Amino acid sequence: MLKKNTYIIILTLCMISLISAAQQPSVYQVKRMPFSSGPYSEIAPVIVDNGVVFCSDRRTTGIKSRKTFEDKRLYNLFIVGQKDSSSWTKPEEIKSERSFYFNSGPLCFSPGGTTVYFTSEVETGKVTRKKNYENHSGIFIADVAGTTLSSVRPFPYNSSQYEVGHPSVSSDGKYLFFASDMPGGYGRSDIYYCEWINGQWSTPVNAGSAVNTAAAENYPFMHPSGRLYFSSDRPGGRGRLDVWYSMLTLGAWDAPSVLPEPINSSSDDFAFVADENLQTGFFASNRVSSDDIFRFASTIIRKSSCDTL
Repeated sequence: MLKKNTYIIILTLCMISLISAAQQPSVYQVKRMPFSSGPYSEIAPVIVDNGVVFCSDRRTTGIKSRKTFEDKRLYNLFIVGQKDSSSWTKPEEIKSERSFYFNSGPLCFSPGGTTVYFTSEVETGKVTRKKNYENHSGIFIADVAGTTLSSVRPFPYNSSQYEVGHPSVSSDGKYLFFASDMPGGYGRSDIYYCEWINGQWSTPVNAGSAVNTAAAENYPFMHPSGRLYFSSDRPGGRGRLDVWYSMLTLGAWDAPSVLPEPINSSSDDFAFVADENLQTGFFASNRVSSDDIFRFASTIIRKSSCDTL
């Protein structure tokens, strides 16, 4: 009888523990942003002063949609300003010489915000109009003046043979992270980085097997804290495409950890960015319908200093 009662007590404690764990509040709260268009896609948010820059294939006029020569919708860059805690300005397009015939984004800004790195097609000549021509993506660099990009120039490691894109420059400007399926990688797409040395970007280096797998790793974001966030469809996540992060410790990347719900879900979650304190940020997800931009806020309040009790 005593042994039976012991089993009952243990089983009851286990059930209480499971219920308690299920009722624990999430570390994050997420909200779909009002500047997400609904039927079109919004991806790759970037935090700027009092606003957000993002990519979207939305219509820019009510008359005609911008499409590639293959009749695919074009992604262009837009910026929105934050009015208050819940309202935003109307999205305004950021234009360049590539806006009408080629994709623009994902992107990042250099420290200071005067230079932008963005993803676009490598080839721009007549060959791109040929049927079934496969135009690969590369990184392009441009000067920023208001909502205009000028002096567009190519990243030196672009190629017409493979993809290069999703740039992220570190907060000190010394490193450029990006995704590529260039030969010699571990999977369908890997994270690479270059170092700024003597006024130019060094030869790309693969981030290694701790970060990269046989799956696809994309959308790197190098946070000022030293965390490298990226998206991957590797096993062990919560959905198809999830947000992971790793830290560089003693010259080696730690085994990546997957972010918890509700940032990750059973849908595709990607293109994560965060403020300096990791209290708020944005990411893209198709958990509602098309790709939309969501804002997250930490439920854990962190303070740099506390009053004496």
